[in-house]
Parts: sequence; structure tokens; C-alpha cells
Amino acid sequence: MSELAVTVVVIDQGRILFIQREDLKIWALPGGAVDPGESVAQAAIREVREETGLEVELTRLVGIYARPQWVGSTHSAIFAARPTGGTLRPQPEEVLALQYALPGQLPEPLLWWHRQPILDAVQGIGTAARSMATSGDGNHKRAISYLKWETKVVERRETEQKWV
Repeated sequence: MSELAVTVVVIDQGRILFIQREDLKIWALPGGAVDPGESVAQAAIREVREETGLEVELTRLVGIYARPQWVGSTHSAIFAARPTGGTLRPQPEEVLALQYALPGQLPEPLLWWHRQPILDAVQGIGTAARSMATSGDGNHKRAISYLKWETKVVERRETEQKWV
């Protein structure tokens, strides 16, 4: 069964924010699973806050990336974001360290499936991420998050990739 995850390329003054995962001891972009009842945009913002301590504004949806033969989360909504507040602090028991790096100086080792989304985010690929509030008959107000899905879908087979 395919699961949906989110990954966020946080860009601040041309530098990208990375987390060093506690489980794999490898550098990665912030992200994680979409919880029941939340939109992909809400999950992206929550994951960055939990893992890094930063509040972010999603600036665009970079794309939907798939690893159909992979065990676990096989589809990920990749967002570009900019920090708007908070204080950098690694999430205990999940994140060992945080680091900003320039696109040409990515930390190593880096999760192989994050390389293409980083490149795409830095190149400006994607479309606007938007939120729209709507109301029903006055008694039912709700916020609906939506995204334009006019971005390219990138599929990667793990058999064609290797750990770096």
C-alpha cells in the first residue's frame, strides 16, 4: 500500500536546511508522514516545526515524487519553504544535528532520493502552494487547503539508485 509523506526544502538566503537523522546517521531534508485529518501542507509545516524548531511558510509545491518499489512511504509531496520564525533546535531522539548548506556543498552522506527534489527546488520548479478559507451556510466554517497539481511527477526506482 502506498503511503503519502511530505518533504520540505527550507531555503534561507540561498542555503538549504538539513537534518541529520538519528536512526540512519545520514543527512536529509525535514519531513515525514501525513497524519490522519491533516492536509499535506499542514503536515509539511508540522514536520519542519517538530524536527527543526522553525516555523515556515510554504512557497510552492515542487512536485510529487514516487518510489513505487520502495518499502514504506512511496509517494512524497515536496515543498519549498522559507523560515518565518522559531529557533533552530533538533528534535530529541529523532534528529542529531541541523545544518544549512549551499546547493553546491550538500552534506554527506545524504539520502539519495533527496538529491533530485533539492535540485528541482533550487531551480524554481513547481507552482504556488495556497490555502483558501470557505464557509458553508454560516454554521459550517472550515478551512480547505488545496494545491495546484500542475507540477511534474517524478518517479525514481530504487533499483536505479544507490546509497551515497
